[in-house]
Amino acid sequence: MINDTFQTDNIPCQLTQFTFQELYLTNTKPSESSDVGPIDKCANFTVESWSQIYIVDNEVVYQEAVKPALNILNKPDYLPADQEFRAALMHYRQGNFADCIVRCNCALESVLKIVCKKNGLRISNNEHLAWKLVDELVEKLNMDNAFKSHLKITLNIRNKHGAHGSSSLKIVTRHLAQYVLANAASSIVLVVSEADILT
Repeated sequence: MINDTFQTDNIPCQLTQFTFQELYLTNTKPSESSDVGPIDKCANFTVESWSQIYIVDNEVVYQEAVKPALNILNKPDYLPADQEFRAALMHYRQGNFADCIVRCNCALESVLKIVCKKNGLRISNNEHLAWKLVDELVEKLNMDNAFKSHLKITLNIRNKHGAHGSSSLKIVTRHLAQYVLANAASSIVLVVSEADILT
């Protein structure tokens, strides 16, 4: 509803969804003073990520990449990546573009690890882990080798311009952060969608 208001008033923003995690508490033995019978499962929902406002610089990128990525990451299996991607959105909104690039990289790398584990690929402790994961996943998911360079763009830019990866101070512009955010989102959607085809 608030997103409709943003759109009607031509405000370039969107409100993301909450991320919930469903936890089950089991209790097979009620206490003697209880009038309630045995409870097999009791669902308890906890909020993992709160909604936040995201600046929409490009409606097509938001609708076709960022929003689908947020929907994918809203699943419990992808909780670490969801938190990292939301942090990237927050840094972008605040103008911390180098940190946005770092968080985009972390979100993508988390997704690569999760998809590898789901598809039975062994993950080693390697300093170039993300590059190796891309190579292995492209093979495992029967993707064209041309996707390797696309999936490594976020990783490469992070090493050149991101706060953690850079060896010298560089100014990271808004349009570079926007590009990396769009690339990370589309890479997440691509990898998870391709993996879902195989399962």
